[in-house]
Amino acid sequence: MVKEEKQFYSISDIAKIRDCSKQRVWEYIKYGKLKGIKIGRNWKVSKEELERFLGHSIVSGEPVKEFLTTRDCGDILGLDKWSIRRYIISGINGVFLKAQKVNGVWLVHRTDLDNFIKERMHNAS
Repeated sequence: MVKEEKQFYSISDIAKIRDCSKQRVWEYIKYGKLKGIKIGRNWKVSKEELERFLGHSIVSGEPVKEFLTTRDCGDILGLDKWSIRRYIISGINGVFLKAQKVNGVWLVHRTDLDNFIKERMHNAS
């Protein structure tokens, strides 16, 4: 059974995808960074607009995770997002996690996380 892709996303959906608050998503809409439409009492964002804003495509309601948030990295490494942010800013034993801050959110490319893990393993041995 193939899961049907959404054509519109709610503010709550986008907050989960972006790993941010609903207030932050509302601010993106309010200040024109993200174009939404009001349907009844709720704001919705089209799939195409959300993909433009995120910079990547969405499949089956979930983003294709080429870039990971600090929470995603924490889930992979078994750490909290604050530890991941510390690795980005301060590093650990001279090894830094390469990341970019986009719209107030740290994003780590999947290959950069893989390289960080390999370097940490190499330095640990």
